[in-house]
Amino acid sequence: MLSDLPSEILLEIISYAPTAQFLHNLSCTNHKLHDLVETDGWKVFVLGRFPSVPVPPYWKDAAHALTTHSRNWDRKAFIARDFSPVNTSIFCLPAGDLRKVNDQWKVSHGQTMGYQPVIDSYEQWTGNTWDSRKEVVVYGAGSDLIMGTTERGGRVNSQWRTAKKEERQINFAPDRSKRTWTSYKETRHWEGRDDVTTVNIVRPHQLSKAGNMTGESVIVGRAGGDLDLLRLSAGQKNCVVRSYQTKGRNVRAADLTTGQSPLLATCLGNTQAALFKVHDDGTFAKPISEVSCVPEKEMKQCRLWSCKFLGPDKLALGRGIAKRLVYVYGVGQDGLSAEPLRTFGGGIEKETSTSAYPLMPIPASSICGDMAGNTFFSGGYDGLIRLHDMRSPAEYESLITDPTDYAAIFSMAMVGRERLVAGAAINSLLKVWDLRFAGGRTYHYLDALSTDGTEDTISNTTTAGESHAGGWNIFASPYDAANRRWQRGRDSPIYSLSRPSNSSTSLYVGRENNVTQLNFTNMLDKHPDPVFKHSIVRRPGGTIDAKRTWDPDGKHRVLGLAMYDQTHQGHMPLKIQKEAEHLDPAQTVPGYDERWRPVGMKEFRQASGF
Repeated sequence: MLSDLPSEILLEIISYAPTAQFLHNLSCTNHKLHDLVETDGWKVFVLGRFPSVPVPPYWKDAAHALTTHSRNWDRKAFIARDFSPVNTSIFCLPAGDLRKVNDQWKVSHGQTMGYQPVIDSYEQWTGNTWDSRKEVVVYGAGSDLIMGTTERGGRVNSQWRTAKKEERQINFAPDRSKRTWTSYKETRHWEGRDDVTTVNIVRPHQLSKAGNMTGESVIVGRAGGDLDLLRLSAGQKNCVVRSYQTKGRNVRAADLTTGQSPLLATCLGNTQAALFKVHDDGTFAKPISEVSCVPEKEMKQCRLWSCKFLGPDKLALGRGIAKRLVYVYGVGQDGLSAEPLRTFGGGIEKETSTSAYPLMPIPASSICGDMAGNTFFSGGYDGLIRLHDMRSPAEYESLITDPTDYAAIFSMAMVGRERLVAGAAINSLLKVWDLRFAGGRTYHYLDALSTDGTEDTISNTTTAGESHAGGWNIFASPYDAANRRWQRGRDSPIYSLSRPSNSSTSLYVGRENNVTQLNFTNMLDKHPDPVFKHSIVRRPGGTIDAKRTWDPDGKHRVLGLAMYDQTHQGHMPLKIQKEAEHLDPAQTVPGYDERWRPVGMKEFRQASGF
């Protein structure tokens, strides 16, 4: 019998389990197999099927969450909301007062266009269950700095149950998570001149040299040349912990290393890259190294656009307009190397000049990357995303393109090693690509279909042959005119993208005058990611009440977005999202989330604004 085999052989068999349902069924066979699956089986499944996603050792919940994430990304299942203080209270620093926000948080005025948000985020586990976690999101809104902190878990759910209706509306999000807001702006900060241009959160494991304090440590760069380490905490009157010397040059880009003693890299002005110790002595820090990355002969048309650590010993800089788009410098104890270790060109035509805007290393946990940080993406003004490899003599290893749109790439984010998300320079266009080759997927939700065509953990039906593969695009500007809070918002670039972690359901999208949160979850999923288990409202019979679950008070409106699939053919299948109260599981597009419905070009243009 199977259970008579040694545990080592059984675990080797389990490593080939295609789905979580297979493993669950195996655990129901007898006590020995149940104990083996609970002890080691779920761990083997998660590490084998999702090798690029680091997770805490809650293996069964991790298997549930990650398989759900994978399916939701495949089916384009997400819920979009504006991420800003609405009908709540916000703690304003450095004044230290608590202000009530009756409708929508109003940023300072005085500019002819909306702010260009820059975003950073992270999450950490705060308990011994999968859903016990804290998520921190910080973004620049003109000269204001906004921080939203979201807490989940059993303790938070207990607080929600005992809270009165008014307390729930003020202190809790629609999914019953606890959310607090903080803003920071000094009286000397002027709109336009002192707009926030870079935001980097110092992670909790990097705070050992800063002392054990409450609140969050954030490094903020501004157009006016300020570069400060802030401590955002209730009761903190003087929020500036340390200032970094910029000599008045605008801070164009910044990045932190991930180690316990972090380094800060910045692009100052148009040509200089500087390196600082984050936890330097005193309240004023000078750079430990500074180099000019634009030769004198290129200064008329070339400048630095971005910087990104590829690892603890490499810093990549995006440049343009130039023939050599990316410079990679070594990072050592004495700072940056005097000359770049390697430069990369566009490689399409020898004489072609363009610009590299965002840079994104392949995650170190990925099996196609490595700890040395040798592989990374660059997003170009020409609309091309190039994969570079430090070990190869080629300018790039492969190109990622959208055959339907060649707008410049302004931002990028990775979803594990499986997917790449990019923000375009026009039309609030968000692009998603699956990076895996055909047959190279370690997990696919279609493998979890039962014999009657229904998915194991969801109530709708689909067929394996109808799942769409390839890239797809989202218009991140909502089609409901009441939600267009800025006239130019629909034409905005996607200035920034941020994911708190590779196991998070959230993707934060920054466009003109707005930050939008996309939660990749299905409104009608009977068994959603465990982080949402406390928020599900069911009707008699067990079906999900989508309206009461996802928009219970009507004040945190779920946005309806438009999308289309990238295709080389002339016809593009166009779709828009239905509202929560209009969902009908019987009326679905095969292979897509229940909210998507196909539309003609006239209705699509009306919905997307184009």
